[in-house]
Amino acid sequence: MGKATKKPRKPDARKASDPTGARPKKPAPPATPQTDALHKSTILPIIKSLGSASAADRAAALSRACTELLGDDTCRFLLLKERIVAKLMDDSVHDTSEDVVVLAWRALYIIAKEEGYDHCINMYRKDVLSKIKAVLEKLAVSIEPIALDPSKADANTARNIWSLTESVIGLLKCLSEESEQALDAISKIDILPILLGLLKPGISVPEEIRSIAIQCLSSLTEDNDPLTSKIIEEQSQYVPQLIQLKDDNSPMVQMCACAVLHNLSLAPTEFETDLTDALLLPNLTSYIKNTASYVVTSYDPSRASSDDVAGLRAAEIALEVVASIATSVGYELEDAVPPAANPEPEFIDENAPSDGEDEQMADDIEDLREDMDMTTVEDSSDLYSGADKILQYLLESTTPAVILLCKPSLPASLTKIQLRALAALNNIAWTLDAAITSRPRLSSKWHSHVKTIWNVVIAPVLTANTADIALADAVAGVAWAVAKASEGVLDLQGGVLHKSFISLYQAATTDELRTKCVGILGCLAMPQDRIDVNKDVGIFLMGLITASPLTPAPAVVEALNAIFDIYADVEYQYDRPVFVELQFLKHLEADLPGIRTMVKRIDRKRFPELRLRADEALMNLTRFIPYKKKEQAKLA
Repeated sequence: MGKATKKPRKPDARKASDPTGARPKKPAPPATPQTDALHKSTILPIIKSLGSASAADRAAALSRACTELLGDDTCRFLLLKERIVAKLMDDSVHDTSEDVVVLAWRALYIIAKEEGYDHCINMYRKDVLSKIKAVLEKLAVSIEPIALDPSKADANTARNIWSLTESVIGLLKCLSEESEQALDAISKIDILPILLGLLKPGISVPEEIRSIAIQCLSSLTEDNDPLTSKIIEEQSQYVPQLIQLKDDNSPMVQMCACAVLHNLSLAPTEFETDLTDALLLPNLTSYIKNTASYVVTSYDPSRASSDDVAGLRAAEIALEVVASIATSVGYELEDAVPPAANPEPEFIDENAPSDGEDEQMADDIEDLREDMDMTTVEDSSDLYSGADKILQYLLESTTPAVILLCKPSLPASLTKIQLRALAALNNIAWTLDAAITSRPRLSSKWHSHVKTIWNVVIAPVLTANTADIALADAVAGVAWAVAKASEGVLDLQGGVLHKSFISLYQAATTDELRTKCVGILGCLAMPQDRIDVNKDVGIFLMGLITASPLTPAPAVVEALNAIFDIYADVEYQYDRPVFVELQFLKHLEADLPGIRTMVKRIDRKRFPELRLRADEALMNLTRFIPYKKKEQAKLA
């Protein structure tokens, strides 16, 4: 199975498992008489009780903190201001009372889960892993007799051991998801035997423990070559168990086992098994389909049980894995065939001499491209055999199921699963867009999905003028892929939708969303029979270019590339009524100095990919202008 190309990891902050981006930092609650009263009446007594000479008082204080206070944003903020993390790590986890120790670890787990990066990295820097390692060594001895024969264990002792196990493994999961430093350090702990030991068949382990163990393993193996390679090197010990777990009775265990197996398939070490993503997709798709059917027909947020919540979380994981599989097969297709030499843009006159500046720029671009080339082409006599199976299944089975979970009509409580579904659909769409050029047999079915996605998912969100920027951003990603593949068949609802994307650009708060909007508009302006749409879009794009270097560079680059594509040929119906009559050529000539300034401002070391694309766009602009002049002169 081909390996997906992976980008270098950031030095610390790990990529968010949530495809919509990192969790926003929670604002501090405002100081009010109510919070002041809460601080005095509740928080300070809890902190005081943590130092009590009575173990019962210490345990009672921690119990209340875990069950009532740490789950509330205001109470948790006030407890953190009182340095509760330091008190827990310095004192409570070493307490002489077993109950206090168990509750202290529970409190640390809740804080890490609720607060994310800042407090996870704080715990890591305070050497929480050394304390966790000591606990794991004790648990390794304590768990086995209880799991093998629960009837012989003292009830309170068993309850404490399982609670401690869940808290410590949950904390490891949080740390590994938030920090690369922590992930690397955790990978050096001998964590695999205890995690997979909790998932062995024939032993009695509470379901919540099995669930957190497999979730932790899934997080640890994501983008972690040393650990995945270690598992594969010892695959006779671990891989058969993971394959068995993908058909477990627990949905969470099933989906996370699929996630782990997918992560193993991306490891640099060869994975000697017939299990590929093509065999994981049916499990993942079936669960997504069942979840979608339940959500659409029966789900009632007001009556959601703990099993419902766990089931939806398992569906989110299934969607994450599908998104990753779609991306991976896209990389596999790219790597399977040597890339063709970059063709000259069609508007370039090969006989025309280029000035020295253009030649130097071309050399610089080629040097930068070589520096950025991080992939090697695999030599295979059976190209695409596995990829074709995945593409076919994604197209025929997975996409319809995912679309159901992308509908904007879902209850507000399901926004998280909707965003993950949109992220999966985005990756599927871009991969299928790229695949159909060499696989025309997929084209008809994909274009049918394209119209459905546009009408059922994209148009309703745009026409509703949603204020939810996260949802708009996710929808825009899908819309770009869909518009690119549409071949002019999309319903713009009387010219409303392209104007909605212009409005979304103006409301966007990130360069990424602005660039998506520009890309979408460039695709919507291509159909020959929509001169009015082309005119609106052309004026908008030219406005972005003219405003350079004040316009964000990624948006300008995308706008230039759109102009090159849209007005590449004088024979296009809209070339004369829009490009010529609105004097776009004159404006482009006047804009050239501003574009040069913009490109020079992009730091080649910090933003190599953006600088590469900007250099190419500038070079193409310097050739596009004389090309269009010559083209218009012939028609004069």
